[in-house]
Amino acid sequence: MTEPKNVLSVDTLRQRAMALLGRREYSLAELRQKLRPFASDGKRLEAVLADLVARDWQSDARFAESWVRSHAPRQGVLRLQQDLRQRGVSAEVIAAALAPLAASLEGAEDPVAPAHARPAPLPAARSVEVPVPLFAPVPNQSEAARATAVWQKKFTAAPATPQERSKQFRFLMSRGFSASVSNEVITKASKIG
Repeated sequence: MTEPKNVLSVDTLRQRAMALLGRREYSLAELRQKLRPFASDGKRLEAVLADLVARDWQSDARFAESWVRSHAPRQGVLRLQQDLRQRGVSAEVIAAALAPLAASLEGAEDPVAPAHARPAPLPAARSVEVPVPLFAPVPNQSEAARATAVWQKKFTAAPATPQERSKQFRFLMSRGFSASVSNEVITKASKIG
């Protein structure tokens, strides 16, 4: 009995997986979904996937970091979490990938405040060498700063009516920013504008 024409051997299945991973990072669940139509049975597919993971050619952690790095400037933490969950990434890996964003919430400057209202940086008493993190998706930007940048790109003026305010609020919420951050951005923009 011959196999259907679209079913691939283990070696060809591995080559197809490596070709996919050569273009971009994939989560294990995404890769499984892409390769499933070409595998005759689940055992072959799982063997290929296990081999890729063992050789560190596929990593959910690396995929999550890459995803966060590329999407963080225009999406909030809630949206990033949802997208990674939909792509089959575990909660522990998601938390580790989003940790740099949580760390950037402290001490970030306010992009909405005028430059003269920002506190001046303290003079350095001595030179201290700080290790550069391997992964810093959006350096020195808080969730509010990222939300402000997204808001400024979409809207040119602060909301004049409650309907406009609601529209801008919904826009930020749809991008994954929390209600408190969305409200803060729009309120500060209204006070300045």
